[in-house]
Amino acid sequence: MPNPDSWTWSAAECLRRLAARTTSSEALTQAYLERIDALDGKLNAFTHVRREAALLEARHRDLERRQATQLGPLHGLPITVKECFDWKGEGTTVGFTARRHHRAPDDAVLVKLLREAGAVVLGRTNVSQGMIYAETRNPVFGETRNPFSLEHTPGGSSGGEAAALAAGLTPLGFGTDIAGSIRGPAHFSGLCGLAPTVLRWPMRGITPGIPGQETVRATCGPMARSMEDLTLAWQAIDPVRAHQLDPRVPPLPAPAPPESVAGLRVWWWVDDGFMEASPAVRRATREAAEHLADAGCVVVQRRPEQLRDIALQFLAVMSADGARTLAHQLDGGEVDPLLASLLTLGKLPGAVRSAAASTATLLGELSTAEVLRTTGERRVSDLYERVYALRGLTSQVYDLMEREGIDAFLAPPLATPAFPLGGSKDLAVASSYTFVWNALGFPSGVVPVTRVRPGETSGRAGQQRFDKLAARVDAESRGLPVGTLVAARPYQEHLALGLMAAIERGARERADYPTTPITPG
Repeated sequence: MPNPDSWTWSAAECLRRLAARTTSSEALTQAYLERIDALDGKLNAFTHVRREAALLEARHRDLERRQATQLGPLHGLPITVKECFDWKGEGTTVGFTARRHHRAPDDAVLVKLLREAGAVVLGRTNVSQGMIYAETRNPVFGETRNPFSLEHTPGGSSGGEAAALAAGLTPLGFGTDIAGSIRGPAHFSGLCGLAPTVLRWPMRGITPGIPGQETVRATCGPMARSMEDLTLAWQAIDPVRAHQLDPRVPPLPAPAPPESVAGLRVWWWVDDGFMEASPAVRRATREAAEHLADAGCVVVQRRPEQLRDIALQFLAVMSADGARTLAHQLDGGEVDPLLASLLTLGKLPGAVRSAAASTATLLGELSTAEVLRTTGERRVSDLYERVYALRGLTSQVYDLMEREGIDAFLAPPLATPAFPLGGSKDLAVASSYTFVWNALGFPSGVVPVTRVRPGETSGRAGQQRFDKLAARVDAESRGLPVGTLVAARPYQEHLALGLMAAIERGARERADYPTTPITPG
């Protein structure tokens, strides 16, 4: 029989109990399926629940354990994956109605690796249409809601994973990230999430939102309710086996996080120069800096001067096709209104875009004008120029870290707490705090710190359009989770994880720490 409280256990605790044989994979799987049946009607986190298949797999895992077969690091543990991970014989739509009849020829490599590690896949979870905006809704599967507030989004595009984890519908999840799609939902939903170095984990068999756009590459990574679980997931993937199945993945070991982060030098800031962060987000980052100082880190309040330019170059290269590839993916199918606004921006003719930018400048909307001038269709030679500029900025950040002895960066994860449903419209720039790390190719992760306090729902100083939109988000944010972001050099995920764990240790001592799992109201 399933333990009625097993949905509250961490992934690590589940594995400990499985090893001690005080629970079974079948009992755990059944408990999570019951939790999904009870709550997913409110959340709409899942696109597909593998009820019978998951139970059969769980029974097989239990049989393997009884027969003392060699066991993997996730043996018998129920998990979930994002809908963009191919599942043999199932559809992978990424929210496009035109892909409803698609059937995957094979499992994604990461799915294969997770199953080889012994995991039982409960199902797949919802995404934003095209995985291109910071909410989780699409015309195929509908809208996913945040367990902390059903009137708010859990973020996107890995928001289905975030909602399922935060509500205790799964103990461990796996998503993808090209602009904050793991880290934004982790921040919005009180979770831990890691976007590793590009191709540190295999992307083969994962459907992209913008096929062929690889100037900035997506990555896949783990999501969890604690740093212990996130680290467990990070180390569960065999890099040599991953390299065999996807040769682009370097067969490099995944070192354990350091037990002590004392002496590490960390730069931190609360404003990236592109968009002001909300009061609660600024406080969370300051508190995280204090936790790192308490752990013996050398913390310096200073930011790289290149951040604003990096954010603008990211927007330029991501929109360089004038949204043609996204439009082709739609193939005449239904368009979510949030994606429609991005398509409209991407398709603006050059003359109209220039005129709009000039008008915005006259009105004092300098950030809006800068975004308008930067985004949109451009010639291949112009794209090459932007890519070259981005690579130069990346080298400048490398040189800065070497010159100043910087081991990692600490910053807000997003400019606001969770958006009200539909609130991300025209606020894509709020993700500038996450997408700069994708542009640089740095691994980065988010860890929860606090919740929005009553006095922090106003007080945004900026008067430009983006600030006014963000102020409306702030006004409805009381009680929502707030995280912070840690970034490290490429292939230094273990340092990022160690710093995140140190922040978690300090933050958990505070009364307003956003504890999960939470039962939605």
